[in-house]
Amino acid sequence: MGERGKSGTSRRRNEAVSQLRKLAQWRTNDAVKLAYFGEKNLRQIKGLDLAGITELKRHANGAIEMKFIDKVRVFEMIGELLDRQDDRELNRLLDELGTAESGDGQ
Repeated sequence: MGERGKSGTSRRRNEAVSQLRKLAQWRTNDAVKLAYFGEKNLRQIKGLDLAGITELKRHANGAIEMKFIDKVRVFEMIGELLDRQDDRELNRLLDELGTAESGDGQ
């Protein structure tokens, strides 16, 4: 593979890791807000982060059913993508996740 191919692959890998990082840090707060929205709140939906919702059903009786991303699988995918990179990138990701979990990162 030429130099151009390597840099393109690296860039795509970095973009994938970035998107997976966002999913790993995703919280359900906006999904819960969405569950309580009525017709009056429809304009606010654009501002919600709903990236982690994989399925949403609103039943006739008013019950709401949501399914979310599998964060364990997200971490597995991140590990697979970072497997070929150095440990500094993985350590940076883990540091960011630790900061987000403690509430300092948001």
